[in-house]
Amino acid sequence: MPDLDDLLPLNESVAYVLIALMDGRPRHGAAIGKRVAKMSERQVRIAPGNLYPMLKRMVDNGLLELDGEIDDEGALRKLYRISVVGEKVLAADQQRLQQRQRAAASVRRVYAPAGPTQ
Repeated sequence: MPDLDDLLPLNESVAYVLIALMDGRPRHGAAIGKRVAKMSERQVRIAPGNLYPMLKRMVDNGLLELDGEIDDEGALRKLYRISVVGEKVLAADQQRLQQRQRAAASVRRVYAPAGPTQ
């Protein structure tokens, strides 16, 4: 499994998959894809041809764990859950984004144009 720093920064799709699973409920791929689209207000939509290889990489990297399978109308679907590593990486990525926001805000304060002059 890669070092946590090797998994950062998260790309948007990976971050949304982790966020979609933060409620602790295992989900199959199609349900994850739908939840990501809903949570992102349809700004992030992951096509099935991209989603399933991404989920496999996330399992291989330790971000997700397999949580069994369910029978869905005769089709077996793998269930995924966020791992402890996934939670740690997501938290580290959120801290990284917050630091970037603070840096941008400090620059805006310093270099903001002055108000109208009279």
